[in-house]
Amino acid sequence: MAIQNGRAMNAPRDWLLVPVKAFSQAKTRLAPVLTPVMRALLATAMLEDVLAAATDVCELCDIAIVTNSPDVAWFVAGRCTTVIDDRGAIGTNAAVTIALAELAVREARTVVILPSDIPLIRGRDIAELIAAAKRCGVALAPATYDNGTNGFALKSPTLISPHFGPNSFTRHLAAACAAGINSAKVTNSRLGLDLDDPLRLREFRSMQSDTQSERLLLRFDTRICGEAFENGALASGCARDLHDHEPEIARMLVRDLDAEC
Repeated sequence: MAIQNGRAMNAPRDWLLVPVKAFSQAKTRLAPVLTPVMRALLATAMLEDVLAAATDVCELCDIAIVTNSPDVAWFVAGRCTTVIDDRGAIGTNAAVTIALAELAVREARTVVILPSDIPLIRGRDIAELIAAAKRCGVALAPATYDNGTNGFALKSPTLISPHFGPNSFTRHLAAACAAGINSAKVTNSRLGLDLDDPLRLREFRSMQSDTQSERLLLRFDTRICGEAFENGALASGCARDLHDHEPEIARMLVRDLDAEC
């Protein structure tokens, strides 16, 4: 069942769709440099950055979050988003497929699917994906390093199925080709950088971006550079001021992480 938090639709619209797992389960590949609570808080900050970019183009598209996490639904409430329940789907592709079917019922036009871990994204990047999909049918923004897909736009929500996972960029291209649909490659360094591992996190920190994610990492004081980074060590003050950043979220995450132990 979908819960509508945004404004009512009187005509078909373009949509941005972001699949989001529970914050307490996020970014496990960053375990060498961030604690579980820090990773969960970083997941919320990155989602904030993606939603901020989407808000910049709200005249172009509506925003949907697909999740089965009550905490994610609570976090995005009041942010002009629609929350779609993934009904316990296993994996990103299953969750996105459920959401695309829901958006088809809502007579969505172009749908842009983005991960929640690309904090450098800007509104113009979303607009570029929408325009490319309208022009070609499918638009794909590759991840910079691992042949993944960090932007997947469809002229209509049921055009082709999602193929997220290893080598997803190649598999999305193949799916479009098999369906006889033209595809556009949108190469964009902001879309290309996802914070999936310590190396990408260090690259992101070197950019000193004006993002919620950067401000949070600065407060963690993780020193992701030099010998401390290479050894996977955490700086002694890494959890400083944890509750200063969204204290309600911090308490929520501590509760969830304690429950999993």
